[in-house]
Amino acid sequence: MRYTLTLILLLFCLIVKAQSPEITTSYVLSVPRGNMQDNITHANGFNIDFYYTPKAKRFSFGTEMNFNGYGHDRSKQTYTFEDGTTAPMDIVVNNNFYNVMVAGRYFLSQGTIQPYINGKVGYSFFNTKLSIYDPNDEDQCEPVESEVLYKDGTTVFSAGGGLRLDLLPKRSPGLVYINLSANYTIGGKVGYMNVDASNHNHVAHTSDVYAQFINTQTQVVHDHHVGNVYSSPLEFMDFRLGATMRLSKR
Repeated sequence: MRYTLTLILLLFCLIVKAQSPEITTSYVLSVPRGNMQDNITHANGFNIDFYYTPKAKRFSFGTEMNFNGYGHDRSKQTYTFEDGTTAPMDIVVNNNFYNVMVAGRYFLSQGTIQPYINGKVGYSFFNTKLSIYDPNDEDQCEPVESEVLYKDGTTVFSAGGGLRLDLLPKRSPGLVYINLSANYTIGGKVGYMNVDASNHNHVAHTSDVYAQFINTQTQVVHDHHVGNVYSSPLEFMDFRLGATMRLSKR
């Protein structure tokens, strides 16, 4: 993982210094496949891509970063502070994963509509975070306390394709594009939590995660179930719709 991140960082620096870099941001819908679809229905997120296409060439290279959420739970529990005082708090659990990848892309044709194929390699980080918010804080911009309940990761490989449409082919060709793509991503076995998963999948279910809270009436500490831990090979299809902009003149 360390070497993959180092390579991605070096490539990102080269793209930033390149003569004609471009940036893409997209909405991403990720749909799990294989055993993973038993525990995750879908994930919503966004990506930020940086690419460099040499002048008069059909190939590009760059980096991609995806941020995705696939589970969310909010409940009210009585929280005990370090000084022994208690108060009702909003308990929020979020399941997320992040992909960081190096990528290559080849355009099948050039013009107003440009179909392409791509390949990527990188690392996927899964984590589940518990945050405790004061319900009297309307903005809830800062949690009273936060904790990563579970995290894991795996190397991933991806292949796909798409097309992009030049929005200003006559006035300023190659400046702004609409981008539509689909990708198939696989990786090694990874552990992950999901607060929204069904409890019937005993094959992939490895353990449960609980957080302790106190009942102020009985003073009894109870375990609050915040999610199941599953393990399966990573496998996703993702679909993207976004916009690309060139960052400098060619």
